[in-house]
This record gives sequence, C-alpha cells and structure tokens, in this order.
Amino acid sequence: MIGGSSFSNCTSLKSINLHEGITVIGESAFRNCKSLNEVTIPESVTIMCGDAFKMCSGLKTLNWNAKHCTGKPYNGGYYVEPIDELPANIEVINFGEHVEYIPSDFLKGTNIKSVTIPDSVVTIASDAFRDCQLLEEVTIGKSFKIKTGGSYYNSEFIFIGCNNIKSLTWNVINHESSGTITIGNSANIENFSIGDYVERIPAGLINGSKVQSITIPASVKLIDNGAFLDCANLTSIVVKQDNATFDSRNNCNAIIETASNTLLVGCKNSFIPNTINMIGDFAFTRCTELTSINIPNSVVSIGTGAEYNGYHDKGAFNGCTGITSLTIPNSVVTIGRNAFYDCQNISYLKMSESLREIREGAFRHCERLENVTLPASLRFLGEEAFYDTGLKSISIPDSVVVETDAFGSTDIESISVANSAMLMGEWVFGETPWEESQPEEGLVYAGTAVYRHNGVAPAGTIVTIPEGATGIAGEAFYGDEEVDGDYECRGGIIRVEIPNSVRYIGHFAFKRCVDLESVSMGNGIEVIGRSAFSSAKKLTEVVMPNSVKVVKENAFSRCSSLTEVTIGSGTKVLEKGCFSECVALTKIYCLATIPPSIESAVYDYEECFDERTYTEAVLFVPKGSEAAYMLADKWKKFIHILGITVSAGASDVNGDGEVNIADINNVINAIINAETDEAFDVNGDGEIGIADINEIIQTIIGAN
Repeated sequence: MIGGSSFSNCTSLKSINLHEGITVIGESAFRNCKSLNEVTIPESVTIMCGDAFKMCSGLKTLNWNAKHCTGKPYNGGYYVEPIDELPANIEVINFGEHVEYIPSDFLKGTNIKSVTIPDSVVTIASDAFRDCQLLEEVTIGKSFKIKTGGSYYNSEFIFIGCNNIKSLTWNVINHESSGTITIGNSANIENFSIGDYVERIPAGLINGSKVQSITIPASVKLIDNGAFLDCANLTSIVVKQDNATFDSRNNCNAIIETASNTLLVGCKNSFIPNTINMIGDFAFTRCTELTSINIPNSVVSIGTGAEYNGYHDKGAFNGCTGITSLTIPNSVVTIGRNAFYDCQNISYLKMSESLREIREGAFRHCERLENVTLPASLRFLGEEAFYDTGLKSISIPDSVVVETDAFGSTDIESISVANSAMLMGEWVFGETPWEESQPEEGLVYAGTAVYRHNGVAPAGTIVTIPEGATGIAGEAFYGDEEVDGDYECRGGIIRVEIPNSVRYIGHFAFKRCVDLESVSMGNGIEVIGRSAFSSAKKLTEVVMPNSVKVVKENAFSRCSSLTEVTIGSGTKVLEKGCFSECVALTKIYCLATIPPSIESAVYDYEECFDERTYTEAVLFVPKGSEAAYMLADKWKKFIHILGITVSAGASDVNGDGEVNIADINNVINAIINAETDEAFDVNGDGEIGIADINEIIQTIIGAN
C-alpha cells in the first residue's frame, strides 16, 4: 500500500517503480509531482484514489496494468469514487494485456490521441474517456461486453464528448447490449474496420458517419437493425465470400441475408438483385443521395412494419429525399411501417396490383404526392399511411380496413369509400378540406359509414343509425366535450340503435359516452374496435350479436356499471383489456362452443377480465362446452362455469327478434352461396349446413 500524501509535492521526482503486489494507492499519494513524465500502474492495484496523481503536470504517458481497479470505496459502502483527477496533459495511454475493467471518469478530458482497448477488457465504466477532444483513433478489443452507466433510451454511449474520432476498429466478438452503441461523435468517423472474429455488429457504431466503404468479414452472423444508419457517404459494401450468413451477390453493393433473400443494408450505389424477396426495414434509411431505385419483380415485401426501440420513425426508404418517381412492382404484397416516410420529392407513384397492406406512416410527409390509385387487392391501410401528403382526392376500394389519420392533414376535397371498407381508425380524413366542408350539426357520412356526430345533442337523445349504413368510424361519438371535469357524448345521447347493415364499430367510437345507458347492436357487426365503449359509465348490459368475430383491445374497459355481457357464438378473438376495470360485472354469457382466444397481456391492467371477475362472476357457456372452457387458456381462471342451453338468439339469424321460416331461408341461401359468415353457423360447430337448419326448427318447435 502507498499511503495518502506519501510523495505529495515531490516536485523533483522524475520516475517511480511501483512493484507488483501493491494493491492500494492512497489519496494525494503523488500529488504535485511535476517532474513525473511516465507512470506504470501494476496489475495488482485494486484501489486508487481519484486525486493520486493530481497536478502532475509533466505526466504524459500512463501505462495501466491494473486488472480490476475501481477507484476508492466511499465510506466502505457501495458507492465508489471515480478516478477523475488524472492530469489533462496525459497524451499516451497503454493498457496491459490482462486489464478487465476501465474505471469511471478514468481519462476524462485528457489529451490522448489514440487508444487501444485490449482483448481482455470486459467493462468500460461510465465516462471513462469523456471529452477527450484530441482523440482520433479507437480500437476496441474482442471481449468488451458491458458499458456501465450512461445509458439513455436503451443506448450505450462510449467516448462521450470525443468529437474528433476519425478511425474506429471494432474487434468485439459478441457485445451483449440489446440497444444501440454510440462511439463518441460518430459524424467524423472516416475509417471503420471490423475484426476477423466479430460475430455481431451492433446498431449505432458509425451512424451518420463519413465512412465510404464497409467490408463484412466471414465471421459475422448477426447485424443489428439500424447498424449503418445515415451513412450518406457510403459507396461500397462488400461481404466476404466465405460468410455463411450474409452475401453481396452480383456485386450489388449491399448486405443480403442469404437464407431469407432480404436486403438489409444498401447505399447510394446499390442495386437490388432479382433474387431478393424482401427489402429490410433499415435498408436505405436516410440515404439522401439515392435518386432512383429499381425494385425487381421478385420483391414481396418492402419492410416488415415492426417497431424497434429508438427507431420508430425509420423505414426501408425513410428520408430518401432524392427519389422523385416510384413504381411498386406487382409482386409486392406489403409496404412496411414508414417505408417511404419523408420522401418529400416523390411526385409519381404506381402501386402494385397485388398489394394487400400499406403499414403505418408508409408515405407520411410525401408532400409532392398528389395522385394515388389504391389497388382493389388492398386490405389494410395503416395509421397515418398518407398523412401530410399532397393528395387531392381518394377512392378507398372494397374490404380495406383503414386506420387512424390515414389521410389526415392532406388536401383531399373529395372521397369515395366502398361500402365494404372499414374506417376503423379515428380522424381518417382529419384536418382536410373535405372534413371542414361537412355540416356542423348531426351525422356526417364518409360513403355509407357514419364518420362523425357533429354538434351537441340534447339530453336524453336516442340516436338511430339508419338502415344502409355500413359502419361507425373511429371516434364517431367520442366524448370529448368536457363538462364539470367529465366528458359527454356530444351532449346527452343515452341510447344508440345500430341496424343489421352495420359491419363494424371503430376505435373509440363511443368512448367516454358517460350518459350512454344502452346500445342495440344489429346482427351484422363483425368487429368492435379498440376502446369502442371504454368509460361508458352508465352502460349496464351489452349483447354482442353472433356475427361479431373480433373484440378489440379495451373495447369495454372501465364500464363501471356493466353487470352483464353476452358474447356471440361467432366470436373468435378477445384482445387484451376488453373488460378490464368492469368492477360490477357478475354474468358473462359466451355462446361460442369453441372458447374464443384471449390475447395475452404483459401487465395486470391489460388482462381481458379483472381478477375479481374471474373469482366472483359466473361464466355461462353452451352445454357440452364446459370442459373446453375449463381447459382453455385464460377461461380456466373462472371459478364459476355453468352450462346452459343456448337460447333462440343463435337461431335468430337475421336479427329481427323472431325465429321463423325467414331464418331457415337465410341459412339455405348461405349454403347455396357457400358463405362462411359465422352468423349462419347456428349451432357453432364451425360448419354451415343442415344441422343449423335443424337447430332453428327445434327452436321454433320449442317456442310452440
């Protein structure tokens, strides 16, 4: 041990020999030893006080061999004082080959110009190299796994404030972080080398850098999403031929995942080979110098639509402002999340005629895009898909599910919506000339869908949706008028009557309708949207028709007066939180012979039913199905499960309140036309046939 102030103020001391075996270097041990030029710290040192070499203004070279030195424990507790007062004039740092840990604040603000982290180092503590402004070359060894502290939004910051790093060599075999890794200010990195033993390349290493070429060695097995974002100067990408996971076939200047034929990383000089099936979510993100792209007929998907921590606004061609014209070949089925987000100069767009889905934000902020023809094949249009574009008009084809703000903040003046389209999302045409031109009072329609109820209705109002309306759009009756600290449903609407022609109830359609006491649902509804009736505090009973297939997330959550619920025989899926916080719920009738699937929840408040409901409410199911419910995931949590004879409700196929020959005729027509709608599957056996007709006959006979 070298005690505190042992050599303090020895201003003529030029050299010291610290022998192996020393474990502690105390406070101010060599303070103000101005003549010291070089110091070697032995491997055995485990504690060195932060000011041990303070004011050693002549110290230029530090040879650090300490295997695991953390600084000085604070009062014997868990906190460790950093080694934060080494003189700024240190220019050279040499690490020994057995160093495993680099302490907090270690070389902070020093004049080092290059650093090589040896293969033995596992941990670099917080701010170890912070603000080393002269640092230009960094090499990180094979074993580095952990950066302690300094994490922000699932990111790791190493060499914070080192703004002039120009060269980075990455030898880390397999870093364990699941987030991004930022090496100083990567904007100035010009040279990037990947070691021959590296198996994983994490995201963030050279994002936004000046690197012009990348070579992927044979050892690499994993490249994190977003690994080479915003590298506008990148012109050459090569994968070594003996790499078993990735390739750059046909000299395409790109990284391709061989097994899936997915192009993961491209650059302004890339071309897409005609063997590619998918263009990855980060393939050309912010490649601003990319001016044209030829997507071959082999491509099925442009991005996947997945979300990534810290990269929610990224997509396959996100921010490619140089693209002006775009043709999506007929092979493409999916355009992923934010795929062409912020491609501000696209003025011509030809869609694939096989396209099935356009995911969230796919063409958001494509400001020059004025004309789009959506193909008849389209089935899903995601949130903000064409938000803030230059569109003037739009025609939504049959069977498309349209999500929130899909055409919001555009210049749309005229719309055409097919009868079978579902405007599930809210504000689909929000802040457009079309919306602003609608009447200020009463029901507003988008095609045959009820788009909104404008104005305030008097207390006690009963709204009757007219026969022929095909849907109720998201937020159509949303209670956003605040009165006395609470919300009302455009005033005093107490009942809503929905006819058989309506196929869906959109997201938030009746949320916070605090005066809504009852709702009559026609036997045509297939989907009940997210939070559709959430916080309808006076709603006491809900009967969902047999036609309902899916009940979306939180559909009836916080309906605090709800005591009884009937789930129709055709229901297949209950999403998370459907009946959460329904504190008065005592009776649940589920008429499906096969238990609907209940979506798994991460948190307790996302569970479909509250724990109290599972233990105190009674679940009534069709006779003969009790065992199926007792074994089914989530349903088996109900303590009280009783079998009942399913009432005439299932036999009332046309939903007119009576069971008669008209219902038999409907089933006969369904058999002839080979229809698959569950509303005609009266006995709930998954088939539409003679057995269903017999079920209706038995109901008629029983009634007489």
